[in-house]
Amino acid sequence: MDPNDSSQRDQSGQPSTCDMHHEYATQDGSLDMGCSDFELLKRALLNERMAPEILQYKEELVERVKAGLKRQETEIDAMEGQRDYELVRQVLSYEQDRVRFLLKAYLRARLEKIEQSAGSMLDTEALRERLSKQERSYASSFFVAMGRYMKSSVLNDLPPNYQSLVKRYEGEPEKRLLDTPDEAKYVFARVLDDCGQVPDGPDGQTAELRRGDTMAIKYTTVKALVEAGQVCLL
Repeated sequence: MDPNDSSQRDQSGQPSTCDMHHEYATQDGSLDMGCSDFELLKRALLNERMAPEILQYKEELVERVKAGLKRQETEIDAMEGQRDYELVRQVLSYEQDRVRFLLKAYLRARLEKIEQSAGSMLDTEALRERLSKQERSYASSFFVAMGRYMKSSVLNDLPPNYQSLVKRYEGEPEKRLLDTPDEAKYVFARVLDDCGQVPDGPDGQTAELRRGDTMAIKYTTVKALVEAGQVCLL
């Protein structure tokens, strides 16, 4: 933002803070039209925290937010020491802090899940593909370090059949030492778009999901809808 550019001033002669919202504007699809990246990041954080499994990494969203923060940092620096723009600079700084807090919270939520189930994620191609390149590297390093610690402190003293973190036990999944998420658990969800009747049970039961509904429902029922952006977890 150029403080001398009249096109960026509001009617009071001050730079307009509405540009800040345009920095995070997105056109990612029909459901997200007009929804700022700030709101999308909040939704991604809620979904990641509430879902029992790790979700697809929002690479495009994260990169847009990072780019917006960088541009806004440049604008804030340009206003440094200019008394006429001190209030605007403070508002932009507070907004930047909010966005940065959300971004860090989103990345931390994913790292916590990786640390809880690193072995399962590395062992399952579908889960590996949901991780960013940096997350896959972190998961591998974490799992190796944890494996070394577990072997030296516990596993070497167990019977041979229990000394492997990744060994599969055909027909006896309870003997496998790797944690797997419970996708059948109930979650709270808000419906963002009419979804009609969706399968909700092994015997052909269905549930009707209408826009604005809030409910407790099995994660497996809304899993695909969460990924599609039609349902948000709470």
